[in-house]
Amino acid sequence: MPLPATAAPGGAIGPEAPLADQVAALRGLGQIRRRQLRYPEATTYFQQALVLDSGDVDSRVGLAQSLRGS
Repeated sequence: MPLPATAAPGGAIGPEAPLADQVAALRGLGQIRRRQLRYPEATTYFQQALVLDSGDVDSRVGLAQSLRGS
């Protein structure tokens, strides 16, 4: 089955992917880093998601939790 036009080889999400997919990917990476207690990296991912969509509530919550270290 061929990959969708928005997916790079290997399933990676690139700059040509829809904005919502990019935000979801960055938010997901932030959540993973936060669970690994890697708060500075998590903060960076959540901030990048918010640059793309400043109204993304889940990224805002993740950012706040990462800044608190929880």
